[in-house]
Amino acid sequence: MSSPRVLFRVDPEVFALRPNYVVACVAAFGLNNSVCQPPIESLFARAEAQVAAEFAGRDPKTFPEIAEWRSAFSAAGWSASKFPPSVEAMIKRVARGDSLPRINPIVDLANACSLAYRVPIGAHDIDTFAGHPLT
Repeated sequence: MSSPRVLFRVDPEVFALRPNYVVACVAAFGLNNSVCQPPIESLFARAEAQVAAEFAGRDPKTFPEIAEWRSAFSAAGWSASKFPPSVEAMIKRVARGDSLPRINPIVDLANACSLAYRVPIGAHDIDTFAGHPLT
């Protein structure tokens, strides 16, 4: 029996910095990521509208869910002011009235969920990793 292919791994140092950190990975195969998906577009539009209303004229970093990500970045030695968490950058953009670009259905779904749940979410094409896990 062969070992399962490792698609994703988290460096143990991450958990040393943030012992309560929770991470998940979803791998999907056989998707057609080139065709517009109206349910995803609808979810994305609703998430943008909610963020625009909630954050208009307000600094996202003052919200606890964003401050936690900034704190995690600082603990890792990164400047959250210079390199803000992706969710903070997206929220700022939407709050000032700009729409986020639509990339493809899977990235759009990840971005919609990131806005809705205030967490950074990545979407990656595993075929581009040449057999190496996303780390």
